[in-house]
Amino acid sequence: NRAQSWKNVNEQVSKKFDIINVDKSSNNENEFVVSKFNITKADVADFKHLEHITVTIDADAKIRGFTEIDLIAPDGSVSHLAIPRKMDKRGGGFPSWKFMSVVHWGTQPVGEWTLKSRVTSGANNLKLKSWEFEIFGEKRYEEIVVATTTTEVNEPTSSAVEATTATTTNEVNEPTSSVVE
Repeated sequence: NRAQSWKNVNEQVSKKFDIINVDKSSNNENEFVVSKFNITKADVADFKHLEHITVTIDADAKIRGFTEIDLIAPDGSVSHLAIPRKMDKRGGGFPSWKFMSVVHWGTQPVGEWTLKSRVTSGANNLKLKSWEFEIFGEKRYEEIVVATTTTEVNEPTSSAVEATTATTTNEVNEPTSSVVE
């Protein structure tokens, strides 16, 4: 029975990075508005592995459906956050829109992340104001061993009662392998 042998995963951990101000515009289909961000080993020291990400984008677009926004991880994997939608002719862009992706599950988060955006029609105008990045994953635990304690109980009133020893040990053993090295 799987329920009896089920082992829970570690608790979730997250890291929210500071807002990245871009303030770049384009109305050319062949021109990308690019912003780069670097994650260090220290940033993910508490992570056993990466599970999902959120990106909050603040951008103006004359025609939201004629906009493409991709997030590229250090390993080259791509989350297509906003894809062209020909029927979406709505203006207003992406005012503090939060996108989520699991494309990068299990990938190495350390390195340079790139946000690439562009218009897919010359009739559109895009201004990427800023973006904010948050990563989520499973928390890394170091092996914790609680010292063994021994207690002796002697009862002097009865010769039949001998010294009793009680031992308690609490251990938390976690796998030693990890994605984040």
